[in-house]
Amino acid sequence: MLRNLWRVVWSRWRERPPCSTPDVVATAADDRATMLDAGVAAALRGDHDAALAFLERYTALHPEVADGWNALGNVTKLRGDLAGAALHYRKALDLEPGAAGVWSNLGRCLRSEGRTTEALAALERALELDPGNPDAVVTRAGALSDCARYEEAEAGLKSLLAEHPVHAQAHAMLAHVLLLKGRFAEGWDEFEWRWRLPDAEPRAPLAIAEWDGTPAPDALLLICAEQGLGDQIMLASCIPDASARVGECWLECDPRLVPLFARSFPAVRVFPRVAAGPPAWAAAGRTPDFQIVFGSLPLLLRRRLEDFPPPRAYLRADTVRVARWRARLAGLGTGPCIGISWRGGGPTTRGRLRSIPLQQWVPILDRDNAIFVNLQYGPCEQELSALHTSLGGTKVHEFPEAISDYEETVALVAALDGVISVQTAVAELAGALGCPTWILLSASPGYRYLASGDSMVWYPSVRLFRQQRLGDWCPVIDAVARRLDAGFGDA
Repeated sequence: MLRNLWRVVWSRWRERPPCSTPDVVATAADDRATMLDAGVAAALRGDHDAALAFLERYTALHPEVADGWNALGNVTKLRGDLAGAALHYRKALDLEPGAAGVWSNLGRCLRSEGRTTEALAALERALELDPGNPDAVVTRAGALSDCARYEEAEAGLKSLLAEHPVHAQAHAMLAHVLLLKGRFAEGWDEFEWRWRLPDAEPRAPLAIAEWDGTPAPDALLLICAEQGLGDQIMLASCIPDASARVGECWLECDPRLVPLFARSFPAVRVFPRVAAGPPAWAAAGRTPDFQIVFGSLPLLLRRRLEDFPPPRAYLRADTVRVARWRARLAGLGTGPCIGISWRGGGPTTRGRLRSIPLQQWVPILDRDNAIFVNLQYGPCEQELSALHTSLGGTKVHEFPEAISDYEETVALVAALDGVISVQTAVAELAGALGCPTWILLSASPGYRYLASGDSMVWYPSVRLFRQQRLGDWCPVIDAVARRLDAGFGDA
């Protein structure tokens, strides 16, 4: 039976003195265990290029060893090549078809590709070989959730947790399932297990008491930064509630959000999160009485649907910048100005399933009664060039200065008549600013979108267009195009 390489090899690697990469290369040709260990260890420390080189060499020299193909599949998946990873897992299974761990790895990979039926088949095989295998149970629950089979997913996870009550991944997946179903109290309780996940972001220990939500009118509360840009924007809706329960509130956040949050929450003192060294708030010369991390605010403040405030915009753009952008947009022509974003996430956040190739947007973009503006973060010149060529002219206007400066991004979004986007941070920003926003939603959505409905509890101005079958965006695109024909403000 194949061992779990990512745990066994790493533990063995840590127990012996480290050697340099040249040392490993010099001995690896004659010591296949060293070469395999080196590849796995390189992957675990994030050096995927070195890991790939070691493991490709290893499998070329020892193609009969299933462990090598499994490890190569893991590294290939980390590099974002899901199809290549699946091929490597299948080679491992050709050599050792009874390897439950590899069947589980294959199932996880297929799920990330959106091949849910095949993923479930692989995971069922893993569980036939190793009933109750925690990794397979958790991944199967995710695949069941992708199919909207939430009750089965919940039952499987709770059965696993009855035997393994501290399995962090199972708790985290259960949180996702419960929150999707709108069972907020249970879901936020399970969400606290995120700190025990293997890839949890490090949290600097602070000698400050944890806040439990109790009103403390004479106390200073510190809200510590956590999670990504979009998460912080969404969770910022809890800040006024927290601030109202204490005498003074300090907020730590992504540096890009500091001006926006300071303007939107004038009663709160805002500090940038720093990567290393003392926290920025330490220079203020006071020690807070209580602390809480951003992601734990809903645990205290959003335990029921009734705890969500009436829908309202809660972020404010710079009015001078907004006026300047409105003047620039007015010069583009007549019709509503609509921002678009078509890519979201990455290899580890299911970006493949959340994103829609720009060419598929043609039914939305090929019209003369609207003006479209690029809000996509990251390189996209080739996609836009190909789109404009196929449509016979510029259909999406670009303002690079608005993408490189987040305060300009905020102002541009606030100046637009609307935003059409996949699941990404710009959609969160638009919703929090109160900009009319249409989100094209994968059939396997994030928990914030819930399992059904065309609106969001977090934002007043968002309309959801839900995918019915994972990977099939055509009906969603057509639905958005038809609604756009009626006029953006009327939809």
